[in-house]
Amino acid sequence: MITCFTPSLARPRRKLDRISNLDDEKMHLERHRDMLVQEIRSLEKKESGVASNVVLTITDNEYQQLQNKRLQIIKHVEEAYNSGNILSTVKYFRDDSIVSGSQSSSVHLRGKDALVLDYLCTTYLFGDVRLHHAKVDCGGPRSQHFRVHWALSGTIKSAGVSMNKEFLELIESVKGHRVTIEGVSNFSFSGNKIVYVHRTADQTKFLSALFTLSKR
Repeated sequence: MITCFTPSLARPRRKLDRISNLDDEKMHLERHRDMLVQEIRSLEKKESGVASNVVLTITDNEYQQLQNKRLQIIKHVEEAYNSGNILSTVKYFRDDSIVSGSQSSSVHLRGKDALVLDYLCTTYLFGDVRLHHAKVDCGGPRSQHFRVHWALSGTIKSAGVSMNKEFLELIESVKGHRVTIEGVSNFSFSGNKIVYVHRTADQTKFLSALFTLSKR
């Protein structure tokens, strides 16, 4: 009878041995995985360290050249608005660049052609557009941010999309008149590419100018 039970006892032992071997293999793989994770993290730290060192090796003179390039780009934006050659600005933007309007506006134009779309919207509302950058400020010698004080003048053509009946009537009464809007645009750069433009206009002064025109 003892010999009859021996095979049945051997099978569970073999199963236990296989389970034990699998557990050992699992632990070995987990240790190997942990080693790989540590190695990857170590490489990432080294790469980030190299990148930071590269940034630090840029001299003040080289960074000033980059700042001058950024100022030239902002100047080119002004010239492109006035000449109508707005497509020439596409090369200064990235696929993820954003151009936004005033604080109360939810409209965000995205992509390399964001400024082109903004220009088309502007020329839909105003004819014979002239943009003047009155003053350009930089946040510092190594800042990526520039603050541009501007004045835009144009002949009123349309109110655009507005649900305000009084505003629509006001625009209708001053169509064909020339008006000037003042405001500020904040440019943010990454390298020599514009990644963000946020514009605010002095809406109070703009509305005051419209009311003055309507009384003529």
